[in-house]
Amino acid sequence: MAKDEFIVTSGRGRVGRPEHAKQRNALRMAESFFRRWPLYVLMVVLVLGIGVVQARDAVADFRSVGVVSVVSNPLLGGLSTIQTSGANNYETPAGGTARTMNELLGTDGFLTDVAARAGFDEAVATRSLTLGDIRSHVYAAANGYQLLQVVASWPQAQGAQNIAQATIDAYVDYVLQSQVGKAQQASAFWAARQKSFEGNVTSAQQDLRDYIAAHPEPSVGERNESEQLQIDALTSAIQQAQDQVNNAQAKKEDADLTTQELKTAAGQGLQVLDAPLVPSAPESVRKKQALTLGIYLVLGLLLAVGLLLVSTFLDHTVRGADDISSASGLDVIATVPAIPALYRRKGADDHGPKQLGSAPAAG
Repeated sequence: MAKDEFIVTSGRGRVGRPEHAKQRNALRMAESFFRRWPLYVLMVVLVLGIGVVQARDAVADFRSVGVVSVVSNPLLGGLSTIQTSGANNYETPAGGTARTMNELLGTDGFLTDVAARAGFDEAVATRSLTLGDIRSHVYAAANGYQLLQVVASWPQAQGAQNIAQATIDAYVDYVLQSQVGKAQQASAFWAARQKSFEGNVTSAQQDLRDYIAAHPEPSVGERNESEQLQIDALTSAIQQAQDQVNNAQAKKEDADLTTQELKTAAGQGLQVLDAPLVPSAPESVRKKQALTLGIYLVLGLLLAVGLLLVSTFLDHTVRGADDISSASGLDVIATVPAIPALYRRKGADDHGPKQLGSAPAAG
């Protein structure tokens, strides 16, 4: 408790109102700040100093941009519907494609394909470069109803162009595979069946040749009925096997045609208007430095506010009548200020004869 006054309380308790507690906490926080403000300022300055060092070491990145026309996305349709917070929102083909591409960039499988196409697969394998490094330097954004931008930044100009082009190529291939995957699987299935059926034809033809060799045609007259029936049966087996070959070949051709049609449709729906180019000059580093300083400044302020809150709520020092009232629940009747003259007199009395009434009473 402060030494400049004595507190006189009643013997009956009371319950303080919440608004009084809030005001008291606010006052204690303000008091804590003004008593220790150099500490909080020092924390902000230290964190900001770290930000200055980071901003000074910032390297200007090269930026490469590719533009894709999304007339219709086979995965989304012309105008797709998404549900957000219980409401239906419509997104354009470009917006839906940008969202899908950014979601794919968040997966390691898709990003591994991008790294391989960009020529970074060896660096990723040796852990000199992580997928997170690439992920943080590329994104897709809609630019209107059907135009999509793929933006990549990298410390090297060629690397920026490679990442942007690899992202576009990987996404186009992803769309194609999602559309033509079933048709390609059907084509491969019927190709395998055709090869198997061709083996059946060869086997049936060999059986017929072997039977004729074992039962040559008589020099006089005709074959007996049983031999002719066996030859007819072997000939029919050859024809059946050949029909299976022809059917499998037709199914494979249909699947190949479907694959080509889907590829054409996907290619028409996703067209690269402006391929990413190798940037000739890096971007200005000042924007990156300003962003770094802003982040560290906010971080320093958050740390200072956190320290202020902790120091305020952990400080249970009694400094006045409000603290006594809130801690004990007792009503404050009066406060009696300490009179310096009485203290000086009390000090003199301590070295001489004791006198009654020299000290103020406190309740």
